[in-house]
Amino acid sequence: YSGPATLCQDLTVFNVTSDAVTARQAVVDPAQQAVVGASNNAREYAEPLPSPTWWPEAAIDWQSKLA
Repeated sequence: YSGPATLCQDLTVFNVTSDAVTARQAVVDPAQQAVVGASNNAREYAEPLPSPTWWPEAAIDWQSKLA
């Protein structure tokens, strides 16, 4: 193959027309817009997982470091 090639990454957009094919990066707003009005979604909370059994042995006595 001897034609042009494009190495893509996330949010690559190809504009295909009868005259040409162009590649560009999409321009997006990374912050989601606020929802106006009441939400119909109910919040669901899963039961928290139990703490690992090794946590007490690995705990750092931070209070002794203050003295």
